[in-house]
Amino acid sequence: QSDKCSAGKCVGTALNCDDGNPCTTDSCSSGKCSSAFANGASCASGKGKCSALGCLDLNGLRVYIPAGNFWMGCNAALDNYCAVDEKPQHEVVLSAYWIDRLEVSMGEYTKCVSASKCTKPYTDGKTDSYYPWGIAAKVNYPATGVTWAQADGYCKWLGARLPTEAEWEKGARGGCETLPAGSKCATTMRVYPWGTASPNCNLAEVNYGCGDGPMMNVGSKSAGQSPYGLQDMAGNASEWVADWYGETTYTSAKVSNPKGPSSGSMRLTHGGSTNGDVKSVRCSGRDSRQSTSTHYSVGFRCAADIK
Repeated sequence: QSDKCSAGKCVGTALNCDDGNPCTTDSCSSGKCSSAFANGASCASGKGKCSALGCLDLNGLRVYIPAGNFWMGCNAALDNYCAVDEKPQHEVVLSAYWIDRLEVSMGEYTKCVSASKCTKPYTDGKTDSYYPWGIAAKVNYPATGVTWAQADGYCKWLGARLPTEAEWEKGARGGCETLPAGSKCATTMRVYPWGTASPNCNLAEVNYGCGDGPMMNVGSKSAGQSPYGLQDMAGNASEWVADWYGETTYTSAKVSNPKGPSSGSMRLTHGGSTNGDVKSVRCSGRDSRQSTSTHYSVGFRCAADIK
């Protein structure tokens, strides 16, 4: 949206600027706020750098997600595919955190294996396998074929962790501050990372590879990125999150920084995958798996606390 300028400054808060980015040093140009990302201003209280990709950490790999609220779960008024375990929709407040802009690639995971800090992912050993481990042409595919513990171990090797379910969902659909000024957050939240339009092969790697193979390199569908610039939050690989699965979790969810049940028999994955459909790649879509299971379509990304 366009903001008015007054004495060379934007009228209103930075998040009301046309780009919606979380930097606070925007400037005026032709009656609109222009992002400070272009000039490398600092963000996240000096712990990150602004760029065209968002407010990234100093290594340029993770995106800063500001503290604030969002509505978690499924709103039947906006979404025809609400499942029982996605309801009720409820407001959640999260502290600020970092989350990977991209899914962890097989090349990145291989570095951990080479350092003897991670174990090898599952592979069926076929040269044309859907599992990317050991296939040079698939080094930039998502690191799939890993158990929940392998994903968790990789993140910890980097001094990070798996995102909670709430952190993952906020990263995918955006917080209330990413919506146009004056919007009612509960009734305007995005169904998919890009909005409410159904997925297609320009936005996400879905429907068994969109005819171009079982998966794609991480970050290949930038048109479908989330409001924070996170890519592949719908499709490509489904992603492990930290939480145990609970069918009725949302009926008693903690409002501030929820972490799910304290124990369980299944772990959660989010985001759908290359073999997913319209329903599975929604931001609120939940799937559960045995934590010791592996699949060629299940990968992960890491998150980290603000320190």
